[in-house]
Amino acid sequence: MNLDVTWREAVKKAVKKVVERHNDPEFSRQVLIDEEMDYIKELTDSEGKTPEQTLSRNLQELWKEEDFISHEESGIYRLLNLDTVDIQTVDVTEDEVSDDVIGHLIEDNRLVFPHKLDVKETTAKQKVRLGQKKLRELCLENYNHRCAFCEVEEDDLLVAGHIARWSDDKKNRGSLENVISMCRFHDPLFEHGYFTLTEDLEVELHPEWKGYTRPVKMILKRTEVFFEPDGPVPNKTLIMKHRNRCGYEVEEW
Repeated sequence: MNLDVTWREAVKKAVKKVVERHNDPEFSRQVLIDEEMDYIKELTDSEGKTPEQTLSRNLQELWKEEDFISHEESGIYRLLNLDTVDIQTVDVTEDEVSDDVIGHLIEDNRLVFPHKLDVKETTAKQKVRLGQKKLRELCLENYNHRCAFCEVEEDDLLVAGHIARWSDDKKNRGSLENVISMCRFHDPLFEHGYFTLTEDLEVELHPEWKGYTRPVKMILKRTEVFFEPDGPVPNKTLIMKHRNRCGYEVEEW
């Protein structure tokens, strides 16, 4: 046996190859067997009699013991950290992007919104609106339908507030790591830098907050905790962009 490459390491390499080849974070056990079993056996120098069973055991261990893959259904898995692979993003306005896959693309951080649309592109505009609506839905679900900075839970008062502004960061327009569920009171205060987040996701008020008008100070005094989401958390690089834009101290994290 090649001690330099364990079965688990080999399976992880094979998963990434399959995901990149098919440009899809979701994959099946059978595809791994059909396309990558020879590669795995070569890496591990394995001559075992039951390589398929060994593969299944390693997939189960990767699912249960590491933050590497999730188990979607029988025999189907999904790679979790897409930053480790080279797969293409998809423009929301492309004809082949159907309504029912937009949510999956957002969850995989693969959906991008165009920089500019022609005023006559009605269909494209409709798709952009649909993508924005789905992004808001997934953002609110991620934060359990409440503001991340207060107790507001009414959906009609919640928005998907961007960390890096829509106009400043085309790449992350559709990323769940770039949106926070905020009420309509906290959204403009965050947008204009009345408060921000630290690397550790702690609330930091602007140094001059005590000089603001009484209504603003009343809200900021109650803005003490960031309620973390169940899924994707704010991206630290994007938080740094927000801090830099709004005049907060920025250090290399």
